[in-house]
Amino acid sequence: MALTAQQFVESLTVHGLMSSGEVTTLLKEWTVVSGQEPDVEALVRKLVQDGKLTKFQAINLYQGRGKGLILGEYLILDKIGAGAMGKVYKAKHRRMHRIVALKVLPPHVSAIPRIIDRFFREVQVAARLTHPNVVAAYDSGESHGLHYLVMEYVEGQDLLVYADANAPLGVAKAVELLRQSAEGLAYAHENNIVHRDVKPSNILVTADGQAKILDLGLARITDDDASSTSETQNALTVEGEVMGTPDYMSPEQSCDTHAADHRADIYALGCSLYRILVGRIPYPGDTPVQKVMAHHDRPIPSLRDDRPDVPVELDALFQKMMAKSPADRPQSTREVADELARIGKALHAAR
Repeated sequence: MALTAQQFVESLTVHGLMSSGEVTTLLKEWTVVSGQEPDVEALVRKLVQDGKLTKFQAINLYQGRGKGLILGEYLILDKIGAGAMGKVYKAKHRRMHRIVALKVLPPHVSAIPRIIDRFFREVQVAARLTHPNVVAAYDSGESHGLHYLVMEYVEGQDLLVYADANAPLGVAKAVELLRQSAEGLAYAHENNIVHRDVKPSNILVTADGQAKILDLGLARITDDDASSTSETQNALTVEGEVMGTPDYMSPEQSCDTHAADHRADIYALGCSLYRILVGRIPYPGDTPVQKVMAHHDRPIPSLRDDRPDVPVELDALFQKMMAKSPADRPQSTREVADELARIGKALHAAR
């Protein structure tokens, strides 16, 4: 139910969006200008126009859902996205005023132990990584039964949106973004972490052209973790029947998710390169099963068939990254990053 003007004004202080002094001043100014009590819809518009509230906050307050705008020490500003493991919000720390991204588990799964195990494993994984090409994790917590992860907020677009908005994406630009992505993955792999869901939508591109790897929710720590029990590991395995995305999943990962190592990420990065340069996934299908089988059975496509401007060296690297057997791929993401750097330099010199 929508609030009255008086209820809306009161909710601003109750939910910590404005101080009582600010609200008093607001009402006095409104009365002086209009000579009457505020109309709630007009008041909402003014607060948004003046930057006192975001549209997201105004809608939630107006509909009586202001309580959901506060999560621990964080004030929700906007909704960024949503996925199987919850929603992601833009938020601000109420004392430090730092802008962050909050990944929040949905209420109906927060009480399921195996989900919480997986979620806090994500927190542990993300906290180990500090690299310019990896989205940083700052904090985690629980508030009113909701579990959340606090991450670096990145202004920009994911690589899928970026590539489609700039289609056809220049080869040199694609190479540079993939090189940076490979650098971030190489750092993760060197820290014994496998992503297992590499795809363009899990790579953010900042306004200044920096690529950052996002969402380590499907990551697996490959070294011995004394705090991790076999029971927890089994729960994490059960958590997703297919842990990854069929459009970008290596053949070995679809057979045994937890047997897949860092070379599955290399394969997925190859699929991502194809998608952003050609504009479609390498192995389309009507169902996830058809896509998975195509990764096993169909021949590796050529980038140059659809993009003649792709240099032979880049197509050769792509073909190697997409090898059906992990043993035939580059054996480290560092090797991939270095080769992309070499190809990028050659493209720059040829301009």
